[in-house]
Amino acid sequence: MKKETKRLYLENPCKVEFEAQVVEKVAWEQKPALILDQTCFYPESGGQPCDKGMINGIEVIKVLEDEARIIHLVAEDMSSDKVTGKVDWQTRFDHMQQHSGQHILSQSFHELLGAETLAFHLGEAISTLEMDLRKISEEEVENIERRANEIVFEDREIKCYFIPEEKIECSAEKTA
Repeated sequence: MKKETKRLYLENPCKVEFEAQVVEKVAWEQKPALILDQTCFYPESGGQPCDKGMINGIEVIKVLEDEARIIHLVAEDMSSDKVTGKVDWQTRFDHMQQHSGQHILSQSFHELLGAETLAFHLGEAISTLEMDLRKISEEEVENIERRANEIVFEDREIKCYFIPEEKIECSAEKTA
C-alpha cells in the first residue's frame, strides 16, 4: 500500500514553509518527481491550478494527486532525502481569493436566480464560472454583483470543513 501524503495545507492554508522526508523519487511526465511524507503544496484539483514554489531551492513545475499521494514535479533531480519546501505566497493567496470569490458568486446566483454552478475554472489571467442559465439580463447581473459585494463587505469568516461521505444526501435519494 502506498503511503498517504499528509496535506498540511488543509490544516493551515496560510502555512507556506515546511520540512519533509522524501518517501519516493519517481519520473512523471518525463520529469523528476518527489513524493513527500507531508506537503504544503496544493495539487491541481477541481479546476484550481496547483501551487508554485521551490523545494530545496529547485523550482516545483507541477503538483498532482495520485490517489492518496501528492506528486511534486521538479525542474531537476535532487539527491537529498530531507527537503525544505516553500510555496509562493502571492500565487497561493490569489488562488484562495478567487476560490472564495467563486463560492460567493455561486451562492449569489443560487440565492437570487436558483441557478446551480456547473463548472469553475481558475486561471492565471481569467477565471470562469459556468451556471445552468440559458440567458441572464443586465439587471440580474447587477443584482448578483451587488449581492456578492454585500457578502464580501460583511467580512465573514471563512470556514472549511469536510462532510463524511455517509452523511451526504443525494438529491435523487430525496425525491425517490
